[in-house]
Amino acid sequence: MKKFILAFLILIPMLAWADLVQIDGIWYNINQETKVAEVTKSNGTIYSGNISIPESVVYNGTTYPVTSIGELAFVYCSGLTSIDIPNSVTSIGKSAFYACM
Repeated sequence: MKKFILAFLILIPMLAWADLVQIDGIWYNINQETKVAEVTKSNGTIYSGNISIPESVVYNGTTYPVTSIGELAFVYCSGLTSIDIPNSVTSIGKSAFYACM
């Protein structure tokens, strides 16, 4: 029982980023509590070509400003030729563009 409670307490902070969604070819973590979106990647996602991150995305009828690029979001995206980042993005996670040569 103690192990279950400990596992549950560890997972509680992870519940804030509840929805992983793909919109127009870009993956986002949608935080319904703070009403913001973060660019991320899903398993096996390798972005390539020209990427244009929008200032906001609409999910389930709600508009979420895109405020961050998550940790490792574009890792190993060697086929990425350009990326437009809007002014709404105020933070870029650690190693977001690692090995994008």
